[in-house]
Amino acid sequence: MPTLALRSHDEAGRRRTPPGSRLPGLRPWRARSHYASDITDGRNDEGFCYLATVADRGSRRIVGWSLQRRIPDDLVVEAICGALRTRGSLAGAIFHSDRANQYLSRKVCQLCATLGLRQSVGGVATCYDNAVAEAFFGSLRAGAGGSLPLREPRRGPLCHR
Repeated sequence: MPTLALRSHDEAGRRRTPPGSRLPGLRPWRARSHYASDITDGRNDEGFCYLATVADRGSRRIVGWSLQRRIPDDLVVEAICGALRTRGSLAGAIFHSDRANQYLSRKVCQLCATLGLRQSVGGVATCYDNAVAEAFFGSLRAGAGGSLPLREPRRGPLCHR
């Protein structure tokens, strides 16, 4: 039986990209221009909790996060406000998330409009849009043996502008 090999060069010796190696939406972004957000759940030493993060797609850094025992839309609001405190301004940037109810809630949509964030949601059954956020959750769990190595912070006021 013949073996199939992926060729990285064409007949003229020019480098070519194998089909399927470039995923849509995964291109280099400028820092502070595109943010991706997602929610994961898990256990930590205080019990079961939910973690929402906001990642800068350009710098690949977590710029806002929130950890709570329940999953209300305030979880996402606090993560966005954390990004606002970290970055100073989010105006004009794109805020991408999946289609979870928390991201499509009136409170989150109004906050994004107030801050000048343009909301973007992923397509149905597409996993590549939020790859930055998902990769962070995978690294976090791998480094902590499957649990979330975080503690719930003391609650303070939400957004300060």
